[in-house]
Amino acid sequence: MPPTQESVATTGAIADTGNGSEEASKLLILAAGIVHSAENVRLNRDNTIAFSRRVNELVVTIATELQERDASKAALSLLEGEVRNFERAIKAAHDDLVTRSKGSYVSQLLHREADAKKLLTHGENIHQACNTIIAAGYVRHSQSAKAALQQFENSRALEALEAHQADVAQHTSSNSRTTSSLNIPPRPQIFFGRAAELSALQSLLVAGPAGRVAVLGGPGMGKTSLAVTALHSDDVVARYGNRRFFIPCDAAEERNHCVFHIAATLGIIAAKRQDAEKALLTFLSSVPTLIVLDNFESVWESLDRRLDAERTLQLLASVESLALIITMRGTELPDGVVWTKPLLRPLQPLQPEASLQTFMAISDNPQDDHSLSVLLKLVENVPLAVTLLANLAQVESCDLMLRRWNSEKTAMLQRGGGTSKLTSLDISISISIQSPRMQSEATALQLLSILSLLKHGPIETDLGLMTSDALLSRHTIALSALLRTALCQRMRTGRIHVLSPIRQFMLENHPISEGLARPVYAHYFSVADLFQKEKRFLDLSNPSLLAEVDDVCTVVHHALHSGYEPRSAVEGAITTVRLWFNDGVGSPDVLPDAQILAQAEGFDDLTANCLVIQARMILGRVLPGDALALLCQARTLYEKIGDVIIDTTLHSADLLPLNTALASFEQIRPLVQSHSSKSPALLSRFVIGLGNLYMRSGRNQDARTCFHELLAIQRHSPNPSPRATAMAMYKLAGLEVDAGHLHTATQRLHELIELLYLVAAAMNRKIGWPVEIVRALCGFARVIEDSAAKPLLASILLLLRLWGLRPLLADALVTFGPILQRQRNFERAEARLKEALSHYEVMRNSRGSTRARIALESLKADRLAEETVTVA
Repeated sequence: MPPTQESVATTGAIADTGNGSEEASKLLILAAGIVHSAENVRLNRDNTIAFSRRVNELVVTIATELQERDASKAALSLLEGEVRNFERAIKAAHDDLVTRSKGSYVSQLLHREADAKKLLTHGENIHQACNTIIAAGYVRHSQSAKAALQQFENSRALEALEAHQADVAQHTSSNSRTTSSLNIPPRPQIFFGRAAELSALQSLLVAGPAGRVAVLGGPGMGKTSLAVTALHSDDVVARYGNRRFFIPCDAAEERNHCVFHIAATLGIIAAKRQDAEKALLTFLSSVPTLIVLDNFESVWESLDRRLDAERTLQLLASVESLALIITMRGTELPDGVVWTKPLLRPLQPLQPEASLQTFMAISDNPQDDHSLSVLLKLVENVPLAVTLLANLAQVESCDLMLRRWNSEKTAMLQRGGGTSKLTSLDISISISIQSPRMQSEATALQLLSILSLLKHGPIETDLGLMTSDALLSRHTIALSALLRTALCQRMRTGRIHVLSPIRQFMLENHPISEGLARPVYAHYFSVADLFQKEKRFLDLSNPSLLAEVDDVCTVVHHALHSGYEPRSAVEGAITTVRLWFNDGVGSPDVLPDAQILAQAEGFDDLTANCLVIQARMILGRVLPGDALALLCQARTLYEKIGDVIIDTTLHSADLLPLNTALASFEQIRPLVQSHSSKSPALLSRFVIGLGNLYMRSGRNQDARTCFHELLAIQRHSPNPSPRATAMAMYKLAGLEVDAGHLHTATQRLHELIELLYLVAAAMNRKIGWPVEIVRALCGFARVIEDSAAKPLLASILLLLRLWGLRPLLADALVTFGPILQRQRNFERAEARLKEALSHYEVMRNSRGSTRARIALESLKADRLAEETVTVA
């Protein structure tokens, strides 16, 4: 067992005696033995340790005086009898505790009550011996001794306290101590993001009658830090002064009553509960007092101790002058106490700014570190996780920590060996998972393993759709256990959410079983299938729908590696990648794993689909690579299984030699026409591809026919596509320009304006849409009226900045500048043109730079001319 603070302090005092009095050294050695023996006592441990602490304080005070007066041999000889009596009292207590600490558990159990009475007797003897020395006037700083002596008092606790306070008021000394100074931890120096909670807590403690407040929350949320900070706040100190006590309940003896632990920590030693309660009430009843019961769940959690803990709370709450704070894991309040309103909400993760402040106060990593932002999001700004990350960052870069997180997850978040809940995130989470409230409901851990698969969590009403029959009947009870222990939380959106650190801990240490996973997979794969079939109804600006897409992605990722439902997993992966490519939501990250799994399982059709998607991403400039080679591989697989090869033909049209591409289109024409009634979208894609090939070959009339056909398809379609219609009108306008029919082309462009806005709005969520569409929009803005061009360019700029398409962004800005100039908005015009110039210079585009400079000179001249006219 590691040495306690008291044993270390006593050892230091012994060392400090040097050549001092022999009597002082003897006393300090005996006190150190008492402290050490108390640590090894298994029953009556709280009382014994409290006794040893008070003896230690008293001995240090007396020994210090003996050492300071060592030179006065005459004075010492006069008090030799008193000092010897004090030494004998201390030695008797020492020998008794040494004997007890060596006894067996059964022996200590049988003599428990008798041993408690012996402690009282030893305390009285030491008290009397010390009083004799003080009465003789030998000890100058008597207030220190009296502060320790009063801890041995039971029925006279109040009188001792009053005597001590009066003594302290009359004498000030560097050796004086308050009754609570040893009990309160120092004020946290790193404390950000809890201003609102701290203000509310302080108000509950000082604004009215003595408050009863519970600080609740999940593991690692900073409950103790909030309570300790409140203890040190100016308003609280002003009201309660030295009557502020901090009692860690996780140090309570498991077999002992809660009231004994509280009494012992306050220095009250009693053999019977009735005596302890009476002494506590006497000690607490006269002046305003504040007690913090930290980690109260330690004495309350277990059902066989709960009634005792709540009885103790009721006892404390009966003292009108006593303010009470408990810190406690979970969201459930103990019964029997009228908690002061308004209740504090359970603590939530920090806001991003406070999380960053906490990190930077510990580590000196730069704030603009991208990996740091990612790490803080991965731990969802849970205070303990942020603190442990920052400690690691003192010796590791954020990039390295991010790589470690990907493999080690929460196991990496520890310091100093990670032996306690304050130094290891895993230990902190484990305490909640292994708590009696969780253990009492076996299905709670099963439900937590399900919820931990999901990034956002399910809508509560969907829980019954994704649980096995065995869990279905008890999922409501299991959810209640998780909510009460704060292992999950009910969000305002109706979702049941598990914080990322808890999710990752569960995935690593309590992975979901196959029986529990299959219903979850089935539910989310059906959601993915619904996305695919009902795509036209998807409102991807709806946050709730986006959360569902994210959860589909996390389930798919897990399924790809579990091997439970390989085909469904690959199909779900393909759906999520298509959503990402076409609409900017979902995830492309699962595609490589999906392709590997499809190949390993011999799913040729799904492998071909993965290859086609990868080729499309390359064509959309999302990925580097050889799109044609991938499409050829996919075509081979389609031919192998006798499937149609339309997709590979359409996607490879621009990559093949012109004649080869035209021949392949003619080859698939019958297949496309046979599918046209079922899939108008497929026919539209075919017509666009064929029209583009005709334009490449100079067959403009055939191309015009194709795009007119495309317009007709869209007019007759039950679900027309604005993008396809806009594409047809754009191509036809270009063909009119090539033919010299500028008036007709202009009319086409005016008809196109509304559709272009729809396309631009849709592209806000697009990733892989061909870049030439954006380029076309920039071109349109140059030839249409300013009133139409201005909103069109405004809608494009967001996309270009989002995608980082610097060349097109510069072109759009240099087009936008003169439009604003003509509208006499010179400041915005100048800002647009200067931004365009900076982009051109970065790209070393001399032609673009020249264009931007000419536009700026024109703007300067125009502005000067207007100012001249105004002055005139």
